[in-house]
Amino acid sequence: MARTPFLAIPQWQIRPLHPLPTAKSQKLLPWLLVDYKESDRLILNTNFMYSNFRFANDPVYHQNRLPLFPINYLQAQLMYQHPSGFYIGPNVEASITPYPVDYANTLDVPA
Repeated sequence: MARTPFLAIPQWQIRPLHPLPTAKSQKLLPWLLVDYKESDRLILNTNFMYSNFRFANDPVYHQNRLPLFPINYLQAQLMYQHPSGFYIGPNVEASITPYPVDYANTLDVPA
């Protein structure tokens, strides 16, 4: 089988977050719950996957792409985390390019 290039981008954490302009506290939500030694933070998690899976000299499907493997795939999450353990945030998953759904590569899933 042909070699498949793989690219993985590590997760980044953004901290400490720039504090709100308050004189007493440097927390995002200082009025929430009690005083903690740790500060709250925003965390950005990202993941990008590139896959180029293909048949290797197949007599029927030649060099077609394998079905159901997105070529470019992106996941991202921006999460707020409070020192008490509470966290919330949106996340996004997207296939940036269309990819085939059958071995003959006659039909693609739209991006």
